[in-house]
Amino acid sequence: MQKEQSKKKRSALVQQKIQGDTGGNAYAPRFKQGATIVPRAFYFVQPQGASLDGLTDLAERTVNLRTHPLAVEGAKKPWDGITLTGPMQGKYLFRAALARNVLPFALVNPPLIVLPLVQADDVDSKGQPLPGKLHWQLLDAPELTARGDLETARWFGQCERLWDERRSVSAKKQNMSAYNRLNFQRGLTDQPIDAQWAVIFNRSAKDGNACVVNVQSFQQRLIVDFAMYASFMSTEDEARYLECYLNSGYVNRAIKAFQTSGNFGERDVTKKILEFPWPEFSPNLPSHRRLVALGRQAAQAVQGILGVQQDLELDPRTLGRLRTRIRSELKALMAQIDTLVEAISTGQDLLALEAYKDEFLTRPRPVVAGLPAQEISDFLRSEREGWSRRDVVLHLPAEGDLQ
Repeated sequence: MQKEQSKKKRSALVQQKIQGDTGGNAYAPRFKQGATIVPRAFYFVQPQGASLDGLTDLAERTVNLRTHPLAVEGAKKPWDGITLTGPMQGKYLFRAALARNVLPFALVNPPLIVLPLVQADDVDSKGQPLPGKLHWQLLDAPELTARGDLETARWFGQCERLWDERRSVSAKKQNMSAYNRLNFQRGLTDQPIDAQWAVIFNRSAKDGNACVVNVQSFQQRLIVDFAMYASFMSTEDEARYLECYLNSGYVNRAIKAFQTSGNFGERDVTKKILEFPWPEFSPNLPSHRRLVALGRQAAQAVQGILGVQQDLELDPRTLGRLRTRIRSELKALMAQIDTLVEAISTGQDLLALEAYKDEFLTRPRPVVAGLPAQEISDFLRSEREGWSRRDVVLHLPAEGDLQ
């Protein structure tokens, strides 16, 4: 009986719309799931006889590859038992951001993948190229052959044959190709080419774990997997501002009543975490600038915890422990982030700013005898216009009080 009541309560809560005095979440519409890079055995690879890091430029090289062992071990029917080997032009190599690679404020060891993906010119309504406007385009084996990329064409030709042999009855009825599956709901080709900063967070876990990634910092361009949600930003500051919100204990505690539950407690963050009030980033607001600074500190601190060796293959249990350890090591810093996230989400930071403005404008000021009235007026006007750019000190707990 008690179990049924608990389910009823949770079900009712899930139907509520999470809102606050500051309105909705400005970023909820801007997040999208990544690409369905499956079957994994087709696309997840490792070099034969050599290891490569994300800084090795392979664009003009041909690399001998094989299906990554983890893709083979984790494969389910009908995709088990597949191991592909062969050469591949380096320009078709990418990195993937998977859930197991995301820690609070850090991305570690994004795996190497192959994709038949190229950049193509956008065109206008008359079919004329738009200079400087690019989009991703998927190629099949004949198209790769026509480009002269024979090794890559052979690899993906094998993938196409295996897909046709093993695809489900449903996929056959829908005439779904391997590339239709790979680009399901345009999760691959809608990832912008020209973006530099991405904020990504995991779809399934007890808590949201988010990080900022410079997607152009790798020699092999980073592609976000479907187990992640991503939003692409034009500036690092805005990305850090959003990263703090997603990692905050304030928001992660608040979503617990709205998450699905399993044998080990809450699970599935999904986009429920984006239903809490969160305004668009404004560099003119001191609270927003302060949160950006805290986000940068947190990212630097996590790099210090991880050290230089970050080629980590993390199983789910190890991943969970590492995420917990990071939050524990950053306890004092996270407390500051949580306080500020709550203030921004509830609008308390704007109330503090308004109170500062009122005090500033009503504060008695001495007037120097004989100063021309116009000069006094100009001075007061410039002071009034500048108040919003002044740093307002929100009463955050001192670091020593947070141990």
